[in-house]
Amino acid sequence: MRESFRIIGSGVAAKITSADMLVNVTKSYDGNINLLEYDFSIPDSMASKSYYVNITNSPQEIIIESENGAKTVSPYVLTTDITQRMLYSGGENYMIKYNVSGDNIEIVDR
Repeated sequence: MRESFRIIGSGVAAKITSADMLVNVTKSYDGNINLLEYDFSIPDSMASKSYYVNITNSPQEIIIESENGAKTVSPYVLTTDITQRMLYSGGENYMIKYNVSGDNIEIVDR
C-alpha cells in the first residue's frame, strides 16, 4: 500500500510541478496565460481502503494516508503559490488549474 501511495504522490507532484513550469516559462517570455488546466484522477481505493491526499503549501508536501494508518510523504518544489487542498479517494477526478486573477495553482473537482 505504501509503495502505491508513493507512486500516486510522485505522480501528483509531477503534474503540479509541470503546471508550475509552464506558468514560469510563459511568464519569463512575457506571455499571457489565458487558460491552463490539467486533468488527473486518483484510484477510488487502495487495498479496499479509503485514503486521502493532502496537498500542503508550507512545507510543500503531498501527504497520503489511509484509514489503516499507511502513510507516505512526497515533497515538491514550486515557485507559484498553490492553494492547499485535501482530496478524498472517493472523488477520483480532479483538475490542476492556474488561477490567472489569483496568480496561483488550484486543485479543483472535475
